[in-house]
Amino acid sequence: ERCYNRPRGPTQCYKLEQIGRNIETICEPFINEHNGTCRPDFHHCAIAEPERNKKYSIYATDDVHFVPSQFVTIKGYNLHECLQFLVVKKNSTCGPMTIEKNLMESEEILKEPVLSKVLYNEILFENIKISTPGEYNICLAQFYQDPEKDDILSENSSNKYKKKKKNDMKVLGIDTIVFFLILIFHYI
Repeated sequence: ERCYNRPRGPTQCYKLEQIGRNIETICEPFINEHNGTCRPDFHHCAIAEPERNKKYSIYATDDVHFVPSQFVTIKGYNLHECLQFLVVKKNSTCGPMTIEKNLMESEEILKEPVLSKVLYNEILFENIKISTPGEYNICLAQFYQDPEKDDILSENSSNKYKKKKKNDMKVLGIDTIVFFLILIFHYI
């Protein structure tokens, strides 16, 4: 049996174990659901499998003209609400080593947070607002980052403007999946 994970489901981690002559897939829940941690000898099976190499188009949104709420539906398997919709420049790719750059780039491109809704074998991303027409890539990411804890030194006035210490980010999955074209909306 496949070890696909559904959010709040029982199988987020797996390992292969030889029992007699057979190799069995052992599945179990996360040991820590808050940060998606598996036991050391287990692997994640909570990785989404979105449909790839599609092209999507929506209209650019500006502050002058009303453009109805726009959405993108991505088909696939093992899709869940923990996936984040990222939009990056056409020449950018998403990966574990570039996730921080990808997040910052997407924040600059998207005007508002994108909402997600999981349907049967697809995920709907709504409220997509991008003001600059052009070519982009869509990436799906799933990661966990510990919330920043208050540091006593950061309260000290001499350290007030220093950059806070970067926390470790645990990337469960990130990938560039489709091409995205933002069109100019022509008004009559």
